[in-house]
Amino acid sequence: MRSILFFSIVLYNVLLVSCNADKSYTITGSVPRSNFNGEYVYMLPIDNYSIGRVDSALIADSSFVFKGKADSAEIYILRAQKPLSRFDLQDILVVKEAGKIQARFKERSSIGGTALNDSLQKWKEFKESSDDRFYKLSDEIHKADSLTKVSLTGKSDSLRNVNIDAHFNFAKNNRINIVGKFVKRIMGTSFTQRQKRELGIE
Repeated sequence: MRSILFFSIVLYNVLLVSCNADKSYTITGSVPRSNFNGEYVYMLPIDNYSIGRVDSALIADSSFVFKGKADSAEIYILRAQKPLSRFDLQDILVVKEAGKIQARFKERSSIGGTALNDSLQKWKEFKESSDDRFYKLSDEIHKADSLTKVSLTGKSDSLRNVNIDAHFNFAKNNRINIVGKFVKRIMGTSFTQRQKRELGIE
């Protein structure tokens, strides 16, 4: 009887430690140059902001680390401390979730390492690429003659519709996770009325 009781206690402790370990996260980050050493990176929640929910990490040897527990997935922003640094380092959207996460500050920053962060990075890269094409077309339209403008405007409208559909499909396919909900929130105003109804947007 004592052996069974002892085994049960040991098993409970093992399971407890295992459950707690599953909730831990580590964000390992890097910056492109050593002149950022000695500055801080802040991790700020995009929702329910309060000073108590802000974390910081010192940059040393061109790298920084955040560690902690993630009881549930939340989206945060990684931001360099000084305004001057922020011109060189693009803010990073990161899903704080259990696992090992890699963040890279650069002109176009990146995140990855866990399922939700990989998904968020994939969407970000698509948006940046499609925005680049759209801005390039807009510049060409501005410089074009009247006849060429008509053709380029048609291409711009087509590209806009393709992009909207892509954002909608991403939000729809990821509607149950926090990344899909985030995309729905920031892109929802551009969706068609049918798409809004399908996603339950008022």
